[in-house]
Amino acid sequence: MNEFGCLMVDFDIAGWSNLQQYIGIAPVDLTEPMPQDPHCTICYGFSGEFDPTFLSKICPAVALLDFCITGVDCFKNPEQEVLYFALESTAATALNNVLVNSLEIKNDYPNYVPHMTIGYFKPTCAEKYRRKVKYLKNIKLNP
Repeated sequence: MNEFGCLMVDFDIAGWSNLQQYIGIAPVDLTEPMPQDPHCTICYGFSGEFDPTFLSKICPAVALLDFCITGVDCFKNPEQEVLYFALESTAATALNNVLVNSLEIKNDYPNYVPHMTIGYFKPTCAEKYRRKVKYLKNIKLNP
């Protein structure tokens, strides 16, 4: 089994632990427990050793990352669906591009989609929850 590293930005969101109950998610619809720590993955697929000082050299403004929830959507795969808050962040997208073009990255998803996972669902189950929270947008987040 290959193991890869990733760079994530964590968010401290009051009430995140109540999200499952708020949306009314039935545990039987999930393929795994709800994520307890909301985050946005900036880049997935680092292989080998990663020098953390590299990040400060290529992007000294990492602390200036900002995000905005622009809506709710889902990735659909045969095994499971991923319900997520779509995020907009020019800086996160630019940082992803720099990392992908500077490091050896192994990732099956070539198009970066900034997002914060709400949950992992059985096929065909995510859509009913997406409709329940589709009004959540234009919310600014700071990591």
